[in-house]
Amino acid sequence: MNMKICFLSKDYSYNGGGERMLCNLANELSRFCNVIIVSFDFSEKKSIYKLNSELGFIDAKIQRRRINFFTKFDYVKYIKTHSDFFDSFDFIIGVGIICNLVLSYCSSKLKAKTVGWEHFCYDGTPFYQKVLRKILFKKLSQVVILTNRDLEKYKKINRNTNVIYNFTNMEFRKSPNFQNKQFLFVGRLSKQKGFSDLCKIIRKFCKKNYDWNFRIIGNGEYKTDFEKFIESENLENRINWSLASKDIQTEMENSSCLLMTSKFEGLPMVLIEAGVCALPAISYATPTGPSDIISNSKSGFIVSLHNQKYFVECMLQFVHDFELQQKLSDGAKEESEKFCKQNILCQWKEILN
Repeated sequence: MNMKICFLSKDYSYNGGGERMLCNLANELSRFCNVIIVSFDFSEKKSIYKLNSELGFIDAKIQRRRINFFTKFDYVKYIKTHSDFFDSFDFIIGVGIICNLVLSYCSSKLKAKTVGWEHFCYDGTPFYQKVLRKILFKKLSQVVILTNRDLEKYKKINRNTNVIYNFTNMEFRKSPNFQNKQFLFVGRLSKQKGFSDLCKIIRKFCKKNYDWNFRIIGNGEYKTDFEKFIESENLENRINWSLASKDIQTEMENSSCLLMTSKFEGLPMVLIEAGVCALPAISYATPTGPSDIISNSKSGFIVSLHNQKYFVECMLQFVHDFELQQKLSDGAKEESEKFCKQNILCQWKEILN
């Protein structure tokens, strides 16, 4: 495949699931295509996701003004100002709703085919984005989404919509360590990730169990609140917290069960990676995502949204039953096979052909 592909990222240094998947896909495509990533927002942070040396990377260094709806026109202006550069590509792929709206707005002026790669569920975006999506996404050459549950909704906007799962470069190395008696949470400390519920679940669990601890990996707007929570509940000895980790696989192998309390997701990478590591998971039943990855009572538990009581009950059931731990671990590894990298790359190649 002798073609040029450009990915548009809002801020590659954000270090979220979308950026992780962008890194995975761009690295794989760079083996047989000319791939460049353009990151719009200026940031002094460095990404923890390492790109192949064959990849091109451009930091557009768009200086952030006060963040509001109109700042997105800075991205539009950048594309129009560098039209000769963008016209040199065969495909331009937007990563996430903001970049996809910008790309669809500019698509009629671009020679390249345009692909909107969505990373959230259809209903997990603000109202103004939903309105703009209905107006603009029809201009895109293709839309790629993560789950079958959203397929019909997107097809009403753009008939050329396809479902392609995320994949991970992780490969199974060893089973999780149930002797460590450790729950793992990986995600932003944010409203979307269910920060408030997470804290309440930890508090309730710790009042009923004194053996198992928590490994928390995440930064976010509730960082200070989480510090206060740990101190006020005297949980310094039971919560091991880091803002980030460069080796998520080792973190998973050293843990016993993954927790996810999100209010909404697209197709959460952390659950896919947990499956590859044979790590069972307990997750809220967000509208899309967990049900595509977890088979309830086979590879983990799916709990109705905000049902903290049952969430804790599942945790207690898990910690007291070693046979259940082994059963769910085997089930998680088996379920992960449907996210095979080679199958998913073949689907991307079909779109790019």
